[in-house]
Amino acid sequence: MSYDAPALHFSRQNRYTWVYDSLDRVQTYYSYDGQRLIWVERYTYFPAGYGFTRTWYDADGNPTHAKPEEQQDGPEYTFIRYQNRNGQVERGETVTAHGDVLNRRRLYYNGEQQLVRTVCENGQGEPQLTHVYVYQ
Repeated sequence: MSYDAPALHFSRQNRYTWVYDSLDRVQTYYSYDGQRLIWVERYTYFPAGYGFTRTWYDADGNPTHAKPEEQQDGPEYTFIRYQNRNGQVERGETVTAHGDVLNRRRLYYNGEQQLVRTVCENGQGEPQLTHVYVYQ
């Protein structure tokens, strides 16, 4: 599947392509600036959720995490999402290539399955920011 709308986007990421596995889950997600590859997310799935690793690319098509001096978009991180029985993300973590947790996010839902609160924590589990959602 593709999404191409350069006229609608003012950023350099204006074209996206998704590849799905045999279970119709996203396997690979690509972001482009026209024909130039910007980043790739590769997904893995486990019983309680999923994870993906985002790799940024330079203008020559090389991964930027391979050259620390070119990490303008950051090194390669893995994003892990843990889901509840309803398939909603309850917890998320951002992890470095060395396994260090950079941050965590906890999501809370009401009885109607609406998101009511998110708590963002640093890598040590200390709350840094809370969002509260109110529905009328």
